[in-house]
Amino acid sequence: MTDAAAMMSGLRVNEEAKEGARVVDLTGKYVDQAFNVQMWLLELACFVWIGLSDTPASLTSMSTAIKTPYDPFPLASNLLGGYGDENETQLAQRLVLKTKKQVFVSCNLPDDPELVAFVERTIMLRLRDEQFF
Repeated sequence: MTDAAAMMSGLRVNEEAKEGARVVDLTGKYVDQAFNVQMWLLELACFVWIGLSDTPASLTSMSTAIKTPYDPFPLASNLLGGYGDENETQLAQRLVLKTKKQVFVSCNLPDDPELVAFVERTIMLRLRDEQFF
């Protein structure tokens, strides 16, 4: 099996895996802003959507990151929404470093570094609880 085929096989639900694909929903609140996070945890990849509770869900931007053997820092790219959000691509890169899996992130939060950092810590704690890394 080629490397590309191996990567793609991890994007489907593997019924033989111990945990298989999981969808994790979590909510939280930072100061006066309530947020929602949905994570799709797959065998070799993770999709994370983040948004505020009082705004409609949308997929206006998406970034991805993946570890390559050529650079110690993950390669990141914006997939949707023009230039994308720098917080979104950086979050994808940090999640790759932690999980060692390809990560897709869609972040619909306002430009508030403290809120983004709090949400990231919340995600990391939940991924640890889910034993995803």
